Amino acid sequence: MNTAPMRAYIEARSIPEPNTGCWLWMLSLGSHQYPQGFNGTTVVLAHRFSYEAFVGAIPENYEVDHKCKNRSCVNPDHLEATTKIANRRRQFGYFCEADLQDDACPKGHPYRRVSGKVVCNKCALEHQKIYRARDQGSKQI
Repeated sequence: MNTAPMRAYIEARSIPEPNTGCWLWMLSLGSHQYPQGFNGTTVVLAHRFSYEAFVGAIPENYEVDHKCKNRSCVNPDHLEATTKIANRRRQFGYFCEADLQDDACPKGHPYRRVSGKVVCNKCALEHQKIYRARDQGSKQI
């Protein structure tokens, strides 16, 4: 597959942020608050499109995770194909029950059961604070 047109499309519609190295997507966000673009036939998530253009095919049953934690970033160096469990672990700081290995999260906080899931309260609260601060910051722009 010729990825040059895909790469040119992404580069023309993103702008590099010099401090973080993120490539910020300049087109629309979907209702899910992820950047989206057009691949010639359908609307696609821009970070997945970027991964496919610069890195390669996304393995089946994998998601593309933003290592930089910036949803608007399409820099392929900041993207990684990962399993759903690993993506949620990074995102929320808790594990699903099937992934539970011990009685504490990676940061050493104790787990608690909530609605059949194993949750680290401290990590979940930290994530909420970061998300709310980021959400408030984006609303002020």
